[in-house]
Amino acid sequence: MIDFFRFGYRKRLGDTPIHPFAFRTHTHGMGRVVSAFYKNATAWTLIGKRNPQWPQLFEPIGANLTISNGDLMAATCVFDSSMQKTVVHMGNTGADEMCNFYMMFYWDATAPDPFPYGAVCGMQEEQAVVNKEYPIDGVTLLPPHPDWEHKAHQSGKPFGVTEGSVTTSIGGIKLGQVSALSFDSFGNLVVFHRADRLWDDSSFDAENILHEQTAIADDVILVTQTNGPNRTMSLLSKHGSGKFFMPHGLTIDQQNDYYTTDVGSHQVIKFFMPHGLTIDQQNDYYTTDVGSHQVIKWTLSQGSLAEVFVLGEKFVPGSDQQHFCKPAGVAVTVDGNIYVADGYCNNRIVKFDRNGKFLAQWGQPNYGMSGLEVQSLGSFSLPHDIVANDDGSLLYIADRENARIQIFRSTGQPVGQIVNPANSTAFWNVYSAHYHIYFIPGEPRNGVRVRAFSAHAEAARVQYSFEPTSYQFLRPHTLRASADGRYIYVGELGQNGGRILQFIIHRDSEEAGQDTAGLASLHTHLNYAENSSFPLMLIVLLTLIALPCLVVYIYRRKRLIRLGKQQSVLDRAGFKPLRTDDPESTDDESEDDTIIARQKSDHRF
Repeated sequence: MIDFFRFGYRKRLGDTPIHPFAFRTHTHGMGRVVSAFYKNATAWTLIGKRNPQWPQLFEPIGANLTISNGDLMAATCVFDSSMQKTVVHMGNTGADEMCNFYMMFYWDATAPDPFPYGAVCGMQEEQAVVNKEYPIDGVTLLPPHPDWEHKAHQSGKPFGVTEGSVTTSIGGIKLGQVSALSFDSFGNLVVFHRADRLWDDSSFDAENILHEQTAIADDVILVTQTNGPNRTMSLLSKHGSGKFFMPHGLTIDQQNDYYTTDVGSHQVIKFFMPHGLTIDQQNDYYTTDVGSHQVIKWTLSQGSLAEVFVLGEKFVPGSDQQHFCKPAGVAVTVDGNIYVADGYCNNRIVKFDRNGKFLAQWGQPNYGMSGLEVQSLGSFSLPHDIVANDDGSLLYIADRENARIQIFRSTGQPVGQIVNPANSTAFWNVYSAHYHIYFIPGEPRNGVRVRAFSAHAEAARVQYSFEPTSYQFLRPHTLRASADGRYIYVGELGQNGGRILQFIIHRDSEEAGQDTAGLASLHTHLNYAENSSFPLMLIVLLTLIALPCLVVYIYRRKRLIRLGKQQSVLDRAGFKPLRTDDPESTDDESEDDTIIARQKSDHRF
């Protein structure tokens, strides 16, 4: 479980500019990243960023920085509490956690003292601005540094998310556009791709009718197994030849039945061009086909794909209870109910029972407002993917063009959302597993590279983000996590073929059932529906305690100014070494750290 704290302080004491030249970060064992920025009238500027588990030292700042009167200084700490079995408080003992950013700075000797009463940020300021705008680079994990980690007496094991394999063909089959991924009840990764068919501007006419109404000749569902230390993908079986038009969504239930959506045929079929894929607890397959406008449920019978039922009329788009228009995603809850994100034209969620009987629908369209303001809950601009939490009580919907994840109860009652208006990042895909939700944009926007994100499923708080380091995300379309929570797979579209990217989640230990370690945190804000009883989970690091933004006033003691009996944080004999054992006792006063608390269109693909 990853949590983070942010703190803002606006410099307003005196007109003397200050010039930072070195910094130091410090937490106890759960800290992963500590960073600080300042904001003037034009931009945010990095002061410093460091892994607090690396050796404790003051690191030089390479740039010539100037913080002027009225500039906003802010800091953030990212914590990993996944290995904790008890509550950990913020405090000043070895059994507590803490977050500190120390800064050395100078100023013109002929100018007045910029901090005549001491340079400690003791209160939260500009919280809304900091939460919304804090740069994402400030909460992204730094690359591993094995030498430093060894010297810091860490375990030697990596933590966070690292790159794994990159797959462009499986069993001699070149991947087409990868529209969906899902895991079956045996732990096999099932790939839903479009073979040689491409979705481009010429695929549909103005009435959303698919031009190419010949089914894809190749097998578009590939059941794979990962083997060996590099987890390379091998082909177990292949299915779907001549059955799909424009694949989009797939889900597989516990009985191993497949549910598909086909945006070409406008149908939902319990296992025609597929788009999404979901697998339920019976291992049934549910796919969406944007070409046929259908959702289809399938089952594997004697090694072949057999159709169970179809929702929607092939090649006939519509908005009533019997029709879809380019259905994008499908989810199946543990009680067997089916939820369809009828996204490209209708901007609605449609609910059916396990036999395909219509139960309910909700949602209304909004267009052209992405990134300008936060939209009301229940309005959509292309709901592109839908998943449920483990018990089926909550639904997470990627409201793509509104740059947010909307959260609903299974009854359709809105609960909350995760939004990122600062970057207008369109979240194309969302997935829920192991008390987390994962989501990813489909393309870079506003100069921001694509990153994948993780949030806690119940608290709906973004925890970390990650991106590859040896290459960049190109056109991600789907994301899924393995049953053991150790691997994340991202499927991409491509004009010359798709690819599947594997990422490995590292923990401090390999205990089963523990949450994953993380990397960084997205600068989002969370809005909850009024009068909602949404049960917020308290993160292990209690939110009643805020991040201390501690700017250490470093210069000769004779110039320190005290008020009354107030003691300087530097009135000590230096810094003590970082404790990494997190003892249960509270004998260690950790005097080198200070804790300050606060209360609490034309859409394609």
